[in-house]
Amino acid sequence: MVNELKPCPFCGSTPRISENKLDYCHILYGIGCFGCAHHSAYVGWFESEDEAIEHWNRRYTDEAK
Repeated sequence: MVNELKPCPFCGSTPRISENKLDYCHILYGIGCFGCAHHSAYVGWFESEDEAIEHWNRRYTDEAK
């Protein structure tokens, strides 16, 4: 799996990966763009960084083919 993040689909900025530490051994990962005002430029929390990246990089045009 390629771990490179696509730019924000709204403003083209580089997104950031966030960690949500629930306790000492459980971390969730999310990705969002903090360079624009689009609240939809964020994906939810995932069990792994790779899963979050996969969801962030998915675009509507990718699924429409």
